Amino acid sequence: MTSFYSITKNRLIADFILNNSPNNFSENFKDTIQSFPWSIDTLSCYISCAKELKPNLTDESSEILKKYYQFCRLKIDRDTSRTTIRMLESLTRISTAHAKLMFHSEVTIEDALSAIDLMDHSLCSD
Repeated sequence: MTSFYSITKNRLIADFILNNSPNNFSENFKDTIQSFPWSIDTLSCYISCAKELKPNLTDESSEILKKYYQFCRLKIDRDTSRTTIRMLESLTRISTAHAKLMFHSEVTIEDALSAIDLMDHSLCSD
């Protein structure tokens, strides 16, 4: 039996996908870019420079990531397939990517917390 909510939700999802199809995307993208405070050239330059950064983990950020990983491993209701050493590696990569985005030479506490926040949302999205 299909509920009204499911029909409504499915219709909204279908509308979203169809309205954001590749044909409509380019027009939506142009509108967004025109209201963006940086020019495309400035943004391209920023991304190129940020790619070259090699931020190092600080002791503090490493400790935060390690404690979060240990906390996830100790949770009683944890999904054992998700809390492997690869999770810690992912946290490190995400925090490093965030540091690059923010143009940091080191992975800060804020970068580590951003990675943890992203991981929490990812793990809770099921």
